[in-house]
Amino acid sequence: MGRLPILERPLSVQQRAMLDFIDTRTDSYYLNVEVFLVSGPLDVAALRQALSAAVGRHETIRSTFPHVGDVYRVLPASDDLVDRIWCVDDGVTSVDGAVAVGTRWAG
Repeated sequence: MGRLPILERPLSVQQRAMLDFIDTRTDSYYLNVEVFLVSGPLDVAALRQALSAAVGRHETIRSTFPHVGDVYRVLPASDDLVDRIWCVDDGVTSVDGAVAVGTRWAG
């Protein structure tokens, strides 16, 4: 089976202004990392399936803003994409630990 295409959409005036403002910043000011500490049994397969469904329904989650041209890109929905945006780590035992691992993993 072939790869699904990456869609390109034109930037709005506001999106272009934000990218110009951010420029080449490499700090984490605009990087959003969400981490969750779950205690008790977790059905990882069911969580992955739910995340895959949510990612498939919402283009915003799959959108990237390259600093090239006046477009943003919408990545195709796929299980591979879900695998690239989430991580399960059984060794994390605190919220601070989860934030530290999530930030390192996303960076």
